[in-house]
Amino acid sequence: MQITLSEDTEIQSLAAGFASVEQYVHSLVLRDRERIAIEEGIAAMKNGRAQDFDEFDLEFRQKTAATNKTVVQVNQACNRFAEANAGAVSRGT
Repeated sequence: MQITLSEDTEIQSLAAGFASVEQYVHSLVLRDRERIAIEEGIAAMKNGRAQDFDEFDLEFRQKTAATNKTVVQVNQACNRFAEANAGAVSRGT
């Protein structure tokens, strides 16, 4: 990406509290990315391509419930194994 800077860019960057023009330009690019993402989200909502957060949250929780249950079961099994073998480790066997 090529960026053309005005003559007063260095003055603007220092006035904005940045140590260098590079940091200033980087912050502007990041801010512009955020602005574009927000605009795209608004357009998606207006065009009916967005899902209500509560609906998404419910679907996501339902999809991940089984995975979360499995993770908990694996953690419990690991804890039981560690407890059962704690004596063996302390005895050096």
